[in-house]
Amino acid sequence: MPDGYISVNSTISMTLPVAGDGEEQQNNAVRSFYQMVSSSCALVLESFAEHCEVNGVTSNVRLNDNPNQGRQVTVSGTIQMRVKPKAPAGQTAQ
Repeated sequence: MPDGYISVNSTISMTLPVAGDGEEQQNNAVRSFYQMVSSSCALVLESFAEHCEVNGVTSNVRLNDNPNQGRQVTVSGTIQMRVKPKAPAGQTAQ
């Protein structure tokens, strides 16, 4: 990794109820996960970084039958980012 860069990981997990065969809900859940992936660097840049790029994503989709809550789809995953933090106030980046 280049000097001054750090590795940042974000883990996301969401569970949504499923009606019918669940295909539409599953697709919507996966779409929501990847929308979070696409906006993850924007949040890091807004918060503390001058450069950010996603350099890895893992995801998992699971359809469960929960006796108390019915059918559910769970999407979880990790976003790996390469980030260059902003220089502290009063210092210049090297």
